[in-house]
Amino acid sequence: NSFGSFYYNTSASSFRTDSLDRAKVDELIRVMNQKDLYTIACLPALRDYSFGLNHEQNGLPTAGGYLWADEDYRYWLDPTKEGTLSYLASIAAELRALGFHEVVFMDFCFPDTSSIVFRGDKLQSLATAAQVLMDTCSTKSFAVSFQTSEGFVPPEGRGRIYVTGADALAAQTIAESSGVADPTVDLVFITDLYDTRFDEYGVLRPIEVSGVIEAQKADQAAQEEE
Repeated sequence: NSFGSFYYNTSASSFRTDSLDRAKVDELIRVMNQKDLYTIACLPALRDYSFGLNHEQNGLPTAGGYLWADEDYRYWLDPTKEGTLSYLASIAAELRALGFHEVVFMDFCFPDTSSIVFRGDKLQSLATAAQVLMDTCSTKSFAVSFQTSEGFVPPEGRGRIYVTGADALAAQTIAESSGVADPTVDLVFITDLYDTRFDEYGVLRPIEVSGVIEAQKADQAAQEEE
């Protein structure tokens, strides 16, 4: 999570909290692998309090020289730093070894603030970093995907673009401007909305929402049979 705590037993970070039962999550991962499910791991790539705190040279500074933190007191990482990319690549490698089929680097963007000092083209920096992660981490059986900023150019390789917080009315516009080769395959909306305009593309909904939708479809099918 964005605090830097892992939900499974990891060697990618020395940071630990006692509030999570990682053994149960490890068992859940094992069961999912046994059932041959397509598993996707998400992590807040450039928003990490613990890594930023312990690796200040990889964080985004303010004009005063100290690390910038957002309203939730989370530090943001610089995607041009080798340490940042090595850290993210190590997590992806571990997830791949655990049997996951895809990793989504969430928060793969710069924070929306004028308080940070960054000299360079932000979108180009993100594109370069994304290509490095794609080249380093992706395989024929492991996809590397991103949830990022508007205008981001997707890297070449096996991966998708994820979109959060989208209005269904804007789904088509977002798809047309996404830059992916095939929006029906390479674009995924994460939403808790029932709107079927998302269904033309990839879409992930919370389990409880998906259950409601399936029940609605079943009711509709039953009514049509009658």
